[in-house]
Amino acid sequence: MLAFYRDVLQLPLAEMPPGESQKPGAEWARFELQGTRLELFALSRSPRRAARLPVPRQNAAVLCFIVDDFEDVQRALAVRGVTFEQSGQRNWGRFAHFRDPEGNELQIYQQYLNT
Repeated sequence: MLAFYRDVLQLPLAEMPPGESQKPGAEWARFELQGTRLELFALSRSPRRAARLPVPRQNAAVLCFIVDDFEDVQRALAVRGVTFEQSGQRNWGRFAHFRDPEGNELQIYQQYLNT
């Protein structure tokens, strides 16, 4: 997962360690996204918590990334091995859905500006 978010999505990895109980890069990672932090942590350290996740997860969310140049970002992700499951456009903008290595659904989209 770390490699996917760091190398494929090219999110900037934060330098701050999580603390003594987790190993950065193995059990925990933080990304800095222009003032927003995204953290990934391994549920393998918490089997009880992992067991509570329903499969399929009806309470799951889609992580969306707003992009300025949809075509460039989609093309760059495809070159790095991302397979898009669905893409299209609506009255609000263009979008494309894909999954991370653990099956979580992600989306890129470019919102149309009202002129």
